[in-house]
Amino acid sequence: MQYLAAAGAQVVILTPRPLSPSVIQLLLLLRSATENERLYAEECDLADVASIRKFVGGWQKDARSGMVQDLEARIDAVILCDEEDMAPTPGIGVRPAFIGGGGAPEEAGVSAYGMPRLTGRHALVQLLLPILLRSAATSASPLRIINTVSPFYATATAATFRPEDLEFRSDSDDHAPRKYPASQPWMAQGQIALASILLWKEFQKRVKSTATTARGANAQPASSTSSAAASSTDDHLSNVADATPILALSVCSGLLRSTIRSFFRASPSSPNFSVLGCAAYLLVFPLVWIFAKSAQEGAQV
Repeated sequence: MQYLAAAGAQVVILTPRPLSPSVIQLLLLLRSATENERLYAEECDLADVASIRKFVGGWQKDARSGMVQDLEARIDAVILCDEEDMAPTPGIGVRPAFIGGGGAPEEAGVSAYGMPRLTGRHALVQLLLPILLRSAATSASPLRIINTVSPFYATATAATFRPEDLEFRSDSDDHAPRKYPASQPWMAQGQIALASILLWKEFQKRVKSTATTARGANAQPASSTSSAAASSTDDHLSNVADATPILALSVCSGLLRSTIRSFFRASPSSPNFSVLGCAAYLLVFPLVWIFAKSAQEGAQV
């Protein structure tokens, strides 16, 4: 957000708690530091499809409300980031039953954990797709959807990756989802991260296929065109077919200190804060400082 704001971009931050003191303080600090007043926070919980629909409906109706009036209500990029410290993510020793307060049975799996990173992100882009396509139609370069993923996607191999494990219900038989690895939460995050990469790769494939079909149908060179002109047109259509109005990318920022902190449940603002985890995190913090990245270093990627 800091780099975008410094470049003069209009940034709309989506968060389940836009009126929380931390969000308001962050906006005020960024506005002051970057001298950019076009920073806003809107309510949108990616774990709740109803909340996503409400935001998209409001954007379509009055996207300029409260914003700079001389700017077109368009979207040039969508950046999907994990809110590591605030999301109710399971950490070391925390079973899925404790996600969101501990009332859910173990059979609920980790759907509450994987929802924002999979279904929620995809639902947001799908509902915004008409707006994204209109914005991309007047842009000189493809509109970008940047999906950030955990570096632990590398823990999921061809032999261990199973989409049904995203629920981690039980290990009663070979075909049922396996038990949640409470002692190795990075394995669960790796499964979800790899599934997220595959999901957006498929999304990009379909967007490109649709764009190519539409452009091919609209291209009708006249039969009387000279062979040289026809050849030039064919080359142009070939180049256009390789382009796409939307470019969906999955980006790994590397191992961030915030990721490790969430695994240890060491952040006091986290719903799963643990005093013992915080003490363990402080004990290994020198190694974390050396080998892990800060948020700003991750943003460089």
